[in-house]
Amino acid sequence: MAPQLSEDILVEQELVKHLVHLGWTHVQGHKTRPEVTGREEFREVLLLDRLRAALRRINVTDDGEVWLDEGRIAQAVGALTRPGTLGLMESNRAATEVLLGGTTVDGDPDLHGGRDATVRFIDFEHPERNDFLVVNQFRVDLPGSSAAPRYIVPDLVLFVNGVPLGGETARRRCLHRLCAAVACLPSVACGRRAA
Repeated sequence: MAPQLSEDILVEQELVKHLVHLGWTHVQGHKTRPEVTGREEFREVLLLDRLRAALRRINVTDDGEVWLDEGRIAQAVGALTRPGTLGLMESNRAATEVLLGGTTVDGDPDLHGGRDATVRFIDFEHPERNDFLVVNQFRVDLPGSSAAPRYIVPDLVLFVNGVPLGGETARRRCLHRLCAAVACLPSVACGRRAA
């Protein structure tokens, strides 16, 4: 008797293999240990260590020198985590603008002459500097559910530089749509090959 093929095998694992082939890193999520995905608790959705490392790596001088210190990184992360609006749509719009256009932080006195400087979250000019990660079974605790945690577990979440940019429940009917979405990512990012 042939083994029963689950949607996990037919869809989720195949898509993970495809992304890894394109150069993405894969982490298998865990439903009881947030540290597996680089978080202290399941309420966190940003992978802060990856985000901080990416900010240092992509925001460099023309000579490749790192100029962001911890204070400036904290300013940049704050712009992403505290958009200053109350509504969901407005918060999403503000976060999208920050991700696409960057945010302003205090400039380095020597490099920027006392002027503010822009920090980018995604390097569109040098996509190879970005960190591409796929996590399957990424648990997120819902707000207001501390007594008896309620949570969701998307099958796949796609991160760029520690920021979740897409998630999907990988069912056979969704595979074509998800593969099409991955194909639309920057061609250089998709063209990277694992070493």
